[in-house]
Amino acid sequence: MMRVHVFLGVVLAASLTAGLDPQPPANVWKTSNTSRPWQNPAWATSNNPSLDSPVTQKSPGLGANSEWPSLSGSRQPTQQPNRPNPSISYSGIVSPPNQRNQNAATTPTSHRYTSQGGSNKNTQNHRGPPSSSTMSQNRTRITDQELTALSEKLFDDDSSNLGSNVRLNFQSRTQSNSLKDEAPEHLISVDSVVLNKPTIKALRQLYDNYIADTSFVESVTSNERQEESEFLDKVLATTVMKEAMEFLADKGFVHKNSKAYKDLLSSIWFTMYSRGGGIIGSSAFEHVFLGELKKDEVSGLHNWIFFANEEENNRADYMGYLRKLDLGKKSNLLKVHYKWSNVIKHSGSMFVGTSPELEMALYTVCFLTRPGDRCPLSLGGKTFGIQTYTYRLNRNKGTVISSAYPVF
Repeated sequence: MMRVHVFLGVVLAASLTAGLDPQPPANVWKTSNTSRPWQNPAWATSNNPSLDSPVTQKSPGLGANSEWPSLSGSRQPTQQPNRPNPSISYSGIVSPPNQRNQNAATTPTSHRYTSQGGSNKNTQNHRGPPSSSTMSQNRTRITDQELTALSEKLFDDDSSNLGSNVRLNFQSRTQSNSLKDEAPEHLISVDSVVLNKPTIKALRQLYDNYIADTSFVESVTSNERQEESEFLDKVLATTVMKEAMEFLADKGFVHKNSKAYKDLLSSIWFTMYSRGGGIIGSSAFEHVFLGELKKDEVSGLHNWIFFANEEENNRADYMGYLRKLDLGKKSNLLKVHYKWSNVIKHSGSMFVGTSPELEMALYTVCFLTRPGDRCPLSLGGKTFGIQTYTYRLNRNKGTVISSAYPVF
């Protein structure tokens, strides 16, 4: 597996009061590689001459930048010619041997399932939704007031909050249907100390494990599974995630032990499934904490750390903001307009300055307590919501996260 070498730079000091900051002379997130293996090398690399052509743009509306999974019975985007029928049966439990190379990524292939077990390091181990040994059945109804109180407590206890190390250059406000770039400079600049945070180091280790295009089969090696496990270990070691899981355990959503906590997070975030055509090419983690390209649309990409990484590597182009909400502790909620891999996302929301563990904790709590609905939260005295969507695996194998993102 390719390891990306990170070159740390020094960020220029600037006024925090103004909230603006010039870009650093050396890119903190800059890598020596401009073409990630999770990108389709045929069209999504930063050095592809085809990127000089007009950007892919669709009018906002049903199907534009959709957060909905391609499931029969749910809202679906309009079908395009020569696309696989998204209503066929899905199963996201296992993936085939690793095909993460240019030849294998040129044509979507049918999925062949592998059985659990075996010593082949290129075979994904069985992973399904939470098992009965993980999930408790004696659940207590959770009120809106309890959710807002929990979110404020988690925010207060988030010792890894990074707001003081992040500066935002908002530039101009724009509209979701605009094709004009109202923000010629980067949105986010960070201090290099950010890269040394344990959960961020572990998070970024996962970036080269994915193919962004959901029409390509994903495969997961034993090394990549180990990286997932290490990331979850780092997250579960934090006060924020411990408190969130204990809250869920007290309310009967998960058994109260560390193994059950990890099994739950592993299942709902890293189970692989299809977003169309029966092709196993997606997971909740990839969708939310990285991003995906689905039928010429940007799907997901709700994490500021990944967005900053993509800006510095010239794969994301911030075009202006739509809305912003100051959460205190130098953290923000943003709704932004941008291009990623030369595809416009009309409107995408994300936290900025918050830790990966806080975001994952909030999304997990909302998915379990308000599945497929808007979940009321509060950070820094500011109320907002998190919208979750669920993905029901076939053969009655349970429900996992399809999408989760802040709404305000």
